[in-house]
Amino acid sequence: MSHLPFLASLPIVLLTELGDKTQLAVIALSTRYGRLAVFSGSLLAVCLVDGLGILAGTASGTILPGKIPSLLASFLFLTFGFWILLRKEEGERPKAGGSAFLSSFLLISLMEVGDKTQISTFALSVEYREPLWILLGTMVAYSLLMGVGVTIGSYLGRRLPERILRKASAALFLLLGFLLLLRTLG
Repeated sequence: MSHLPFLASLPIVLLTELGDKTQLAVIALSTRYGRLAVFSGSLLAVCLVDGLGILAGTASGTILPGKIPSLLASFLFLTFGFWILLRKEEGERPKAGGSAFLSSFLLISLMEVGDKTQISTFALSVEYREPLWILLGTMVAYSLLMGVGVTIGSYLGRRLPERILRKASAALFLLLGFLLLLRTLG
C-alpha cells in the first residue's frame, strides 16, 4: 500500500476545483446560510459523488455520464437564482438549519455528478486501485476548498448589504446555471 494515490489526488482535486463552480456555489450559499450547514452538506455531497466514482473506477466499471445530471444541476442553479431574485426581502438572513444543509447537499451533488473531478478521481482509482487513499486525498482537498469558500461567503454575508448580496448571489447562480446549460446542450 502506497501513499502515492493520496499524494496524486490531493493536488489534482485542489487545482481542478480551485475557483470552480462548486467553490463559487459554496461561497454563494455561505452568504445566506450558516457555515457549518453549507460546509457539511457540501462535503457530504462530494464524498458521496466522488466516492461512488472512485468505487466504480476501482471496480473498473463505467460511469454513465449522460446529460441528465448536468441538466438537473443547471435547472437547480437557475431555480435558486430566480428564487433569490424574485422573493421578497426579509429582514434577516437565515443562518442555519436543515434546509441549508439539504440545499447545499442537493446542489453540490447534482453539480458534481460527471464533473471533471469525479472523472479525475475515477481515472486515479482505475490507475492505483487504492480507493481509501484517493478518497482521503479528495476529501482533504475539498475540506480546504470549502473551508475557504464558507469563510469568504460568511465574511461577505456580514459585510455587504442584503440587497447587494441577494442580487450578486442570484446573478452568480443564474450565470452558473446558464453556462452549465450551454455546456451541456452545446
